[in-house]
Amino acid sequence: MALIGVDHSGRVSAWDEAAEAMFGVSEAEVIGRASLEDAIPGLGLEAGRDAAGVQGLMAVRRDGQRFAVDVSLLRATSG
Repeated sequence: MALIGVDHSGRVSAWDEAAEAMFGVSEAEVIGRASLEDAIPGLGLEAGRDAAGVQGLMAVRRDGQRFAVDVSLLRATSG
């Protein structure tokens, strides 16, 4: 399981070691610079962005290998 955080503007704000291993992309490459869709090509979350969970999506590793992922989306609020 990987933990990936995205801020209110859509930029990646958290990327743990499991995400690095799973997708082949380092934290330094994605934090603050890439959208989630740029960091995980082919994920296609746009249609399911407001859903609590999305199953059966395909993601692409840096080496081009496609693999199945299940995604849980949580909206964080401050205050």
